[in-house]
Amino acid sequence: MRYFQKLNGDIVPYTDDDRRLAPIVKLGSWTEVRVVPMDAVVIDGPLPDVSEDTQNIFTADFHAPIDLTPEELDAKARAFAAMARYRREHPPVDEEQVKALASDLRDLLNPDRQMHDVDRDLARDLLGLGWTKGGAR
Repeated sequence: MRYFQKLNGDIVPYTDDDRRLAPIVKLGSWTEVRVVPMDAVVIDGPLPDVSEDTQNIFTADFHAPIDLTPEELDAKARAFAAMARYRREHPPVDEEQVKALASDLRDLLNPDRQMHDVDRDLARDLLGLGWTKGGAR
């Protein structure tokens, strides 16, 4: 769904298959606008990349000296938004559960082999998807 502002200020919802409004939208006399809830925080522009170091610290280009400009602070806000999105998509995993699951996988698939990083990576991914010991979610 897209929204357009008419010349009189009214906001009109529009879908690309709306035959009634398509000619008017294509003329370009209306302005496309963003419609969000009143309490929404809108961050324009792309979010920076987020990385997580070996000490479980997020990095997304963040340092905030007191003399930053509003534009610089906006960039920092985007960094925090990126970290929030990253955390939602990559929830923290208990490393003890990773070890336990990796061990169970090894025992189930091939009890004679040594545990490798691939076992831990698979275990970490499964835990991130909600796996718990005993199959309860």
